[in-house]
Amino acid sequence: MILINLINYITGMINLYGYVDLDFLEAQYYNIFNIEKNSNLDIVKDIYDIAREQSDFILEDKFIVDKNMYDDKENFSNFLNLIRNKPYYILEKKDIENYSNISYIETNEYVIGLEGYIKSIVHKKDDYIKQFLLSITIIARKENDIDKIMKVFNKSFIIPNNPKHITIINKYLIAICNHSRKWINRGYTSNDIHSGEKNKESQFHHLMEKSYIKDVKVGRNDPCICGSGKKYKKCCG
Repeated sequence: MILINLINYITGMINLYGYVDLDFLEAQYYNIFNIEKNSNLDIVKDIYDIAREQSDFILEDKFIVDKNMYDDKENFSNFLNLIRNKPYYILEKKDIENYSNISYIETNEYVIGLEGYIKSIVHKKDDYIKQFLLSITIIARKENDIDKIMKVFNKSFIIPNNPKHITIINKYLIAICNHSRKWINRGYTSNDIHSGEKNKESQFHHLMEKSYIKDVKVGRNDPCICGSGKKYKKCCG
């Protein structure tokens, strides 16, 4: 039972943070599962053994890293420098269970709102929409790329030619990106840090947070987000 918990635990931690160091992994394991530290258990060794067996993980010094993050030592070192002063978002047991599931969709009011809005304007099966939502929440967490999220939407749906739809969908996609837990923020959302920077008592005060998105303007010569293939100025602009 402990081994199964440990496999899910490591997977959940890596999926949320992109990487974790062994000291943090060990300490949080005992806290999350409410286990007393036992000298007869070598959790660090078990973590290493499991990580070696997982094709999605890479061992680098005292870190376990998602292979999608790790290109080489220099890139990983640059990433560590970017997050150095940011605190970890501390997981609860239910979070571990969620993030260890490859099909877990980070659900919030904006994801739910977008799902309902899409269903109201296009005819697609629920499974198709769920797969789209899974794709964009993973992009928001791992890559924090609003342009890529919008391109995925554009490829997934052809919406009615109506500027109102574009405005509402843009707002939903931006909100999802801002409220998704991110690798670059050690599991916190951009909204968490953006809001906390304004409070001098916050742990986020003085942090440089550049991933918060205020708005995205569609250029007149950009492809229209409705998916028509036309330029925005010739379509919904």
